[in-house]
Amino acid sequence: MDITHNHGSRIFVVRACLNDDALDLVAIGGIQAVQVISCTAEECKVVANFHIGAEVTAIAWSPRATSPESSSNSFIELVAAGRDKNIRVLTKLHNDEEKIFNFGGQLTGHQRTINDLTFCGGSDDMGWKYVASVGGTPNILPDDKMLAVWDLYPPSESDRSIRVPSSFTSFQESRLQPTAWTEFFAHPLNTVAFHPQSPSEVIVSDCQGSVFLVDWRTDYDVPGYDRGRNAVVAEFLDPKALGDARIGLSKSWSGSASWKRDDLNVIGASFGDRWCLWDQRQMRGGKPLFTGSGFPGGSYRFRFDILCFIVRERSIMCFRWCPTETNLFATIPLESDEGAVLRIYNTAFLQASPTTLTILPRPHRVSDFDWLGSTIRGTPRVVVAIGQSVCVAAIGENLMYDDEGQ
Repeated sequence: MDITHNHGSRIFVVRACLNDDALDLVAIGGIQAVQVISCTAEECKVVANFHIGAEVTAIAWSPRATSPESSSNSFIELVAAGRDKNIRVLTKLHNDEEKIFNFGGQLTGHQRTINDLTFCGGSDDMGWKYVASVGGTPNILPDDKMLAVWDLYPPSESDRSIRVPSSFTSFQESRLQPTAWTEFFAHPLNTVAFHPQSPSEVIVSDCQGSVFLVDWRTDYDVPGYDRGRNAVVAEFLDPKALGDARIGLSKSWSGSASWKRDDLNVIGASFGDRWCLWDQRQMRGGKPLFTGSGFPGGSYRFRFDILCFIVRERSIMCFRWCPTETNLFATIPLESDEGAVLRIYNTAFLQASPTTLTILPRPHRVSDFDWLGSTIRGTPRVVVAIGQSVCVAAIGENLMYDDEGQ
């Protein structure tokens, strides 16, 4: 094991930043706070602490974030959702204290748990302006089943121009509440993902076997516009997951989806104990081009370099791409007699058996993990959450603990 860091409370979410100037940053979501650490080759050190007062359910990094390791004028910016259904914008300048701006909540946003977040404005200068969120909890009412795309800096009534802050320290107190474009679906949504090459589309996955490609920037002022038909551009489905859900044989109310980071046409998803891969150049009526089996009983975390799938024990899914090895992806079991383990697959050999990496023996379990955007001597790294600690390890090196778990 390379590096360990104790967060001090149970960890629910870990997210690595993939910005070129912040590849060392990792956000940790616990019971009451979001902690940002810098993971170098030698150590993990805390660079920011945000006390949000609620259990963290989702985190997304802003494309404007920069690390103290790469800039003397570092700027930390991310969004986090809590169990209280609020979303927070978390910011910290290099020479200032942490700032928290709340929005959303039961009156103006999601009615149930927010399961995933992502910035979705594309890779240009507007990428920091829009955040997408999805929510829902199966079999619990009220259930919003909603995709919302938030404008974090809406224009004022007197000034319709885009309000870009000149000073983040002074702007936090005077900024307007974000506005949202919404789209509703038939079933609870677990994940939302964007592609850097597509500033107007996101994909969302529901809990019963479907993945939807949604154009959230469609002009709704066009006469005769059919919102329900045109907002969803395409639907991808796993026939087995759909069938199991309809007849009550679904092993878990879970599903997740993501784009291949270097190919806009490739979409992947995970439902229960299966993963699926679609190519928009070969639609096949929406059925997957490739499928495979994961852990028996389902996977509750699914991270791909080429595909990214996650399913949590509380039906919350997120996706993160690792930019260093596009042929690899990893899964974590929902239930395992093997302890805290990851399985690494190579997409160039999808029919081959995966490599099992044991982090800790029973009764330990991995609660979340992500791929880091930086490497050590060309070797990909993962950050793994186990209990109250995160472990940073290089793939390809020995990840086994000794008999004392050190």
